[in-house]
Amino acid sequence: MRQYNREDTEKRTMKAALKIFAKKGYENTTTRMIAEKAKINLSLISRYFGGKEGLLKAIIESELQQLSAGGLNYTAQKDLANEIEKYFDTIFSEIYQKLDVIKLITSLGMKNTKHADILNQLFPQPEPRLVKRLKESHPYLIENNSNPEDLSQFVLLYMGGVFLRKVLLLRAKQSELEADKALLVNILLQMNFKSLK
Repeated sequence: MRQYNREDTEKRTMKAALKIFAKKGYENTTTRMIAEKAKINLSLISRYFGGKEGLLKAIIESELQQLSAGGLNYTAQKDLANEIEKYFDTIFSEIYQKLDVIKLITSLGMKNTKHADILNQLFPQPEPRLVKRLKESHPYLIENNSNPEDLSQFVLLYMGGVFLRKVLLLRAKQSELEADKALLVNILLQMNFKSLK
């Protein structure tokens, strides 16, 4: 029989749990189901994670850490319209790569106030990576009395609405979000954010 070290076992358990949570929901998932899917002894879930709640917390912490690691993975754009378009594409790419965990976090946060703080970690407002990029690459915003934090917050609120409506409810593919991205830039133009073009 193959021997696994603790780290490998934890990773397999978290991966198995996430798949089952995404399919059946957190409340309808048992530790027995997770142990069977991960091919581990049931007692290891309690030993390594302290139970189902601890396992959920470990999954969320791991996924949030991956999502927020580092800066934005594209080069700064010369104009603000392109910056916002690239940011939109980047964030939705991250969302689609981690859709199972994001759906899980969203459903938990909406059902139970105990988990609502997780939503704030997932969608911080203002978004630190975008604020940093705006301040570093688009200093004219501040010079023209436009607040990068306000812009970031507006962009994230808009994108949160797109996420809830299009991704969660309508199950839209990432390629189906182009009209939403164009609308965001047009709204910002109408709000007269300086130097958007």
